[in-house]
Amino acid sequence: MKIHTVREPFLCRVGQFEEGKRSLCIGLDYNTLKKTAEFWCYLGKNRKTHYEIESAKALEIGQHWTNPRGKTVIIIPLLNFKAVTV
Repeated sequence: MKIHTVREPFLCRVGQFEEGKRSLCIGLDYNTLKKTAEFWCYLGKNRKTHYEIESAKALEIGQHWTNPRGKTVIIIPLLNFKAVTV
């Protein structure tokens, strides 16, 4: 398991993952997802809540995007993963 801190989560386009809604999303590097089975993601400076992300599920539901540098990034909606508050 790896721990990631996502500095800037974002809202996707309307209807991208949910009909008529914008979902809270993060982008994770494709190669990183392939190497690790599970992630904990913290959003910003909040250390009380993290999301438990399974790589296989993220690759299944996420959408591929190639950034301007040529790296493949997987856009993942957080609504499909468990949020844990400590």
